[in-house]
Formats: sequence, C-alpha cells, structure tokens
Amino acid sequence: MTKFHELGHQGLADLYYRLLLEGDSIEKIIKEPAFENNENMRNVALLAIHLKEGDRPAAEKIVAGLLDQDLVFMYRNYFIALAHAYGDDPGGVTFWLERSLSKKESELTYLGVEPAFKKFINEPGVEKILLELDYPFI
Repeated sequence: MTKFHELGHQGLADLYYRLLLEGDSIEKIIKEPAFENNENMRNVALLAIHLKEGDRPAAEKIVAGLLDQDLVFMYRNYFIALAHAYGDDPGGVTFWLERSLSKKESELTYLGVEPAFKKFINEPGVEKILLELDYPFI
C-alpha cells in the first residue's frame, strides 16, 4: 500500500495537517515528527489543538513563534486564522484573516472554499473580507 508521504510530491505539509485536523487525528499530530520537516505547518496544527482545548498560554506561545519567522513562513496570518477555525474561535478567525488581507497574502484566495472556514462564512468580519475580495462564489 502506498502511503501519503510516498507519493513524491513536495509542499504537501499544509494539506497533510489539514487532513489530520479534519480527521481529528490529534495524537498523530502531537507524536509524529514534522511532515516534510515542516515545523511551521506542524505548529499551525498544534495551535489548532491548543485553541480547541482552551490552552491559551500554549497557543499564544506558538503564535509568537510563527510570527517570529520573518519571511520564512509566508501566509502565516492565513494559516494562523486556519488554526483558529479548527480551534472554533470566530474572533480569532476574523482577526487573523483581516491581517492576512492587509498583508495581501495570496493564500486568502482559498477562503471561500476552505472547509475549515465553512462554518465562519456568515460571520460579519469574514463576509466583509469576502466582499472586499469580490470573491466570485459568494
């Protein structure tokens, strides 16, 4: 049986961790080493877990680390918003999406179709961002 990581593609860490979060595979995220050696995406997944569990101090520490990455971690605001979506934090989703918009992060183009944001689409702040982007599917 071919495993996900054996498919030979690079740059799939974000997808890998989204799949784990969608499947609620918390233990796998916590115990396994970073997929594709991508500590940033693993930290985004860990951030989502801490937010969901209500561990604000641990979540804030991860956010500080992600923000300290300078340009090494592109689209970090979008991915921090994604972690807040998995962590069921509408205020955090809106705040970080607004930052993503202000930084013109191209990953924001996925906002309207990203499954994690689906339940937040009708939040006033998210609606405003979609309108500002003139998103074609909303």
